[in-house]
Amino acid sequence: MQWSSHFCRLYLAGRSSPFCNIIVMSLVGRPLSWLRRQNPSQRFTLSTAIRLGIQCLE
Repeated sequence: MQWSSHFCRLYLAGRSSPFCNIIVMSLVGRPLSWLRRQNPSQRFTLSTAIRLGIQCLE
């Protein structure tokens, strides 16, 4: 899984305070904010949001 295209590379994970967890990882594609802005309405449809959620869980 370390070199799989479906997994981010983890650089750092930890806790900076009792209320703040941090994680630093690589990107595996374009940021979702960029993809959302490419849509004329600048919103994801419900079906797109559901598909994105499923892909994040896979």
